[in-house]
Amino acid sequence: MKSKTWTLLFLCFCLSCGSVKRTDNTDIFEKSFGLKNSKDLEKFVQKFEKLVLTPNYSTGDLTEKYKDFAKTCLEKGVVDALPAINGALIEFRETQAWNEIYAQVDSVWTGKYEQLSGRIIYNSEKGTKNIGTTGYPTRRISNLDSLKTSILKWQVWNNYGKYVTALEKVKKGNAFIEEYYQVKTKVGEISSEIFCDMLRRHNPDFENQLIRNIIAVEFALLYVS
Repeated sequence: MKSKTWTLLFLCFCLSCGSVKRTDNTDIFEKSFGLKNSKDLEKFVQKFEKLVLTPNYSTGDLTEKYKDFAKTCLEKGVVDALPAINGALIEFRETQAWNEIYAQVDSVWTGKYEQLSGRIIYNSEKGTKNIGTTGYPTRRISNLDSLKTSILKWQVWNNYGKYVTALEKVKKGNAFIEEYYQVKTKVGEISSEIFCDMLRRHNPDFENQLIRNIIAVEFALLYVS
């Protein structure tokens, strides 16, 4: 009987290794981002863990794999993993959660100063909102039609969506999330080098669901870049 008890306790301990940590901020984030959006994001995070972290990183639990990821960051095996997770990325892109994280370019025209201009829209739950424009120089571009097609596929960081709003509500007291929020809201897209530097300097709690969300979202950026 004692043997069975210790076995059960051991199994419970093992199952807790690398488990996701929920905090009060997790609830605050989900309330702001929306429960359905949070579930769709969490589903993508789980696919990221299964298809990217598990095959390419350490043999330890998920927390150890995230730590290993932070050391090599968006280098070791990650780009090669894009085809494996392509289906999950496409599925994630069809959710409202995606629209709350990224805005889209829906029209392109020839503007002044030898550049193409594009209208950026936010596909919110209440309808489409025009939130700005983007431009791309056309000098030395031989095929403008091809460039227009490319621009229409762009996904732009959405400073008006619920994801940014949710991060704003939970950033206080977490140095990594606070710096990430400040940089993203100022410049939008950041290089993998800058993001990796943040991870290494702050060494955040990789059991925290919010940290895992951010890492998976930045990985998705490779897909839309």
